[in-house]
Amino acid sequence: CEDCKALDPVPQDWSKNGEGSMHLTDRWLTFINRIAELVEEKYPDKYVATFAYGSSHKLPHKVKPRRNVMIELCWWDQCFKHDIEDPACEVNAEGMELFRGWSRLAPIALYRYLDYHHLESPGAYQRFEQDILRTTHAAGCRYLSDEWDTTFNASPLLLNYRARLQWDVNTDLETFTDDFANRVYGKAGPEIARYFRLL
Repeated sequence: CEDCKALDPVPQDWSKNGEGSMHLTDRWLTFINRIAELVEEKYPDKYVATFAYGSSHKLPHKVKPRRNVMIELCWWDQCFKHDIEDPACEVNAEGMELFRGWSRLAPIALYRYLDYHHLESPGAYQRFEQDILRTTHAAGCRYLSDEWDTTFNASPLLLNYRARLQWDVNTDLETFTDDFANRVYGKAGPEIARYFRLL
């Protein structure tokens, strides 16, 4: 309808049937805010969570989330080679800009992804996991719900370290690597730890 179209920052070409990225965040938040308003009447201490994903991924131009709306930022734009705050890495810089922008508007949760292009390849970016979780935790993020696109056979250290970081973002990687390898692999632990460090 015309009222919905008026919420779009730029006119949308509906003849393409949604092909490409459409910026519909303002109209989505209008809908979510109405639900949150109704929920607040009965449950004033609860959040209504919604994804910043796809056509609602970009920051809004006109509509702000209500105080009881939590944004779950789907963070797929991350580079595992550079620090999350490395200004020279365009991918991470864009992701951090979006994270900071949403964080200024509402309580935020992270919905993150791993490298879903190579499911059975060993994931070896433990340092990046530590960096991004420490950084977002320091910025006030306390909610996580994500998916991992690998297997325990392919990436045992990565997945266990990610889980441990959710309890304590300051868990030392080197100490954890040795402890994990020794407990899981017994006598082969030192060699397995060396293998993890070579990845």
